Parts: sequence; C-alpha cells; structure tokens
Amino acid sequence: MVASGQFKVISTSVEGDDLMFCLLETGEVIGEVGLFAGRKRTATVIAMKSSVCIVIDHREFKELLRSPPEVSFELLTVLARRLARVSEFVEDTHFLNLPVRLAKKLLDVAKLRGDAELADVKEPFLIDVKLSQEEWGDLVGTTRESVNKQFRTWVGEGLISLEKGKVVIHQVDELAKLANCVVI
Repeated sequence: MVASGQFKVISTSVEGDDLMFCLLETGEVIGEVGLFAGRKRTATVIAMKSSVCIVIDHREFKELLRSPPEVSFELLTVLARRLARVSEFVEDTHFLNLPVRLAKKLLDVAKLRGDAELADVKEPFLIDVKLSQEEWGDLVGTTRESVNKQFRTWVGEGLISLEKGKVVIHQVDELAKLANCVVI
C-alpha cells in the first residue's frame, strides 16, 4: 500500500516499449493482481518521487483476509475500481477521439493532485506531476506525436500551458466541456 508518494505502473513489451497504465497515489494498493492471480507480477511499479510503502507478506495477507469482513470488502472495492479503470480506458480508446480522451485524463490527474474538488480549482491550476508526452500518450492510448500536436493546439487556444514538463490548466470549464464532464 502506498503510504506516501507517487508511482507509475508500466508494462514493457519484448521490444522494450513501455505502456503506462496509471498513476498510484497515497492510499492505493500495489501488487493485488499478482497476489490473487498467483503470478510474481503483472506490471512494473516505479516511484516517481520519494515514496513510502507498507508491505504485507503473502501469508499475513491471507490471514488478514480471513479476519474482519471489512478488509476483504475494501480489497474487493479496490479490485473493482481497477477493473472499471481498465474498462473505461478500453471504451474511451475505442469510442472517443484524442482531444476528449486527453481532456478527461488531464482532469483525472488534476483531481488526483488537488486538495479540492475540480469545481473549486483556481485557475491557473498546475498539475504537479511531471509526465513526458509519451507517458501522457500511454495514459490515453496514443503516440507522443499526437499528444504533442494536441497540447500545442490547446496552448494556442489558451486552455493549457506547459512549464518544465508539467501541465498548467488555464480553462478548467472548457476542458471539462470537451471531456463531456460537468464541473459541479
């Protein structure tokens, strides 16, 4: 479990190409899929900054699952959220165009990084996580070049700016409209 910090979860192809699945923040669980699938690992988890994890041994974990039902229920909730994320990624990649997918992901990451609800975000809003354009592409199922082109378009429109590898959102409402979200 992530006690503090931030991680990215990637998978590497035989050719050496990486695909980033998601970002993990404080309070999220790492390694649950491998644990239940009986495999050593299903992805690689890389710390993006100084981080602390709580590690539970496999035997202790099994015992923990036999204790209060709340523990098992919470873990099932985590697994269900992960499955929903994968389903949403597949659906978005298949049904939505790149600007919509990228706007949704920017807002999702902004929500992770902020202390307030998106509606309370003061503009400009710095997404305080440094991701390469290739990593943004991985998160939305496209190439670095396509992300670069879309970011340049949005910079030209004043929706975002880029500062030292980080994205600054200048028009949250416009990105939310594009992502088919309602900022409440």
